[in-house]
Amino acid sequence: MSVRDEILKKLGASFSEEGVVFDASESIKKVREQRKQELADIRAKSKPLEKLVVSECFNVERVLCESYRYKITPDFERVFGGKSPEYDAGFSNSIFLGVVPDKKDIPVRKLVFDGASSVRAGDFVRVKIPRYEEKKPSHLTYAKYEEDLVYYFDRNFQEEERAIEIEILSFGGKVLRIDRAADYEDFIKEK
Repeated sequence: MSVRDEILKKLGASFSEEGVVFDASESIKKVREQRKQELADIRAKSKPLEKLVVSECFNVERVLCESYRYKITPDFERVFGGKSPEYDAGFSNSIFLGVVPDKKDIPVRKLVFDGASSVRAGDFVRVKIPRYEEKKPSHLTYAKYEEDLVYYFDRNFQEEERAIEIEILSFGGKVLRIDRAADYEDFIKEK
């Protein structure tokens, strides 16, 4: 049997006197079942986003706060081939912290916080970090509504992480202040 015939046989083809007969329905059925199983495995291993938020303590060594100005141009006012009008849309803050983790096995050295905080160099903080990776298994689904599904999985810490909450602690460990990022509620569902 030739290599070509072996491949055709694996795909569900049969051989007759008329030539090669290929029934695609069996192959399509196998692919659908395989995709269904892969999607079920992804669902079983994934976690809700709020379960992937971890708290860790850090000593703050450096603080850089940057403000950004936003401008918008409404779609109906866009000018092609010329200059479109711009309107002020406000400001936002991002804070970049150079940190040393309390636990030596954590590789995090930089935290990014989207919001305002009074954190200073020398502070001891407890930070909530959304530690996840997301997967969009659109290649495994046929249904339109499943194209937008996102599944979340745990991952290891990276050198740079996002912070969604900063608790500034006293020397005794008492919480002096809590600052939350603009997207805090996307990760933590208050009851």
